[in-house]
Amino acid sequence: MSTIDTVTDSGQAPQAEPATPQPAPEAPAASAPAPAAATADSPTAANRARAAGQPRSLLIPLPTAITAALVAGLFGLLYLNLNSLSDDINGLRNEMNGMNGRIDTLRSDTNSSIDTLRNEMNGRIDGLDAKIDNKVDSLRDEMLAVLLDHTDRLSRIETHLDLRPHTDATNP
Repeated sequence: MSTIDTVTDSGQAPQAEPATPQPAPEAPAASAPAPAAATADSPTAANRARAAGQPRSLLIPLPTAITAALVAGLFGLLYLNLNSLSDDINGLRNEMNGMNGRIDTLRSDTNSSIDTLRNEMNGRIDGLDAKIDNKVDSLRDEMLAVLLDHTDRLSRIETHLDLRPHTDATNP
């Protein structure tokens, strides 16, 4: 286990382990209460341990380890959720491409239907124009025939009455 002195740069080179083993400090008796000043989290206990030459261990406190595990777990969940979100976005993109194809098909079907209707309406309009033209020609022919009939009748009336055409009515 590393010690703080070897991990941090305290300005001194790390000392080599002595050849003779040092006796381990005696553990306090379980029945004897520890004095309040000698607790592990008090600064005076750390100062006394340093002054006595005992190395401090680099144990990560339990709340820090729990916090680190929670943060790592949250980042893991975030990673998994972002991957599933990316898959969902790609799926939606594929569905949108499919919808674009369907829309294009619908658009071309609609355009062809509109073109068919336009051609049919143009054909019917052309047919009606032809019928109207035939009726107009027929009416024109009938009017011309009536006018010729009336002209013929008028000329017979003039001949019967012995009226000269283009004569002045004041000059007998």
